Amino acid sequence: MDIQPCPPAADEVIEKIDSTNNGVEHMKMVIAALCLMAAGVVQAQTVVNLGTLPCTATHICFNVPNDGAIAVDYISDAIQYKRLVISVGGDIYDSGVWTLDGALNQTGVSLYDPLGNSILVTIVLTDYVSRTCRQNGKTCTFTHSVTLVSGNITLP
Repeated sequence: MDIQPCPPAADEVIEKIDSTNNGVEHMKMVIAALCLMAAGVVQAQTVVNLGTLPCTATHICFNVPNDGAIAVDYISDAIQYKRLVISVGGDIYDSGVWTLDGALNQTGVSLYDPLGNSILVTIVLTDYVSRTCRQNGKTCTFTHSVTLVSGNITLP
């Protein structure tokens, strides 16, 4: 491979930078600007839409169907602790205890794995309690069913 000399215009620029006292400073500024531009590049994000699924009465939905062909192992909407936990492909993402508002539906919740990586989650659940009492001795119980209606997960 032959090494070609710089074009005359490039040689003039190099000589000008070298002849000034700011040559090194100028290069530092150029490198810093390139680093800032690289840091500002937005990573492509993947939005996975969740399907409808019956869940347990304790608000845990297992093997959640989705359009992204990823394994959403479970979604645990622990509203009694104002917490949301999701396992995606074996990686567990958690909102932390007492961080949510306790509502049944959650929009734009950031969940974090142990390394600090995050996903953004929106879920819509229905919680149906029947009006019919099932008598069991002196106790009256009402049928309780939870369904994941829809939602999405934004992955980095």
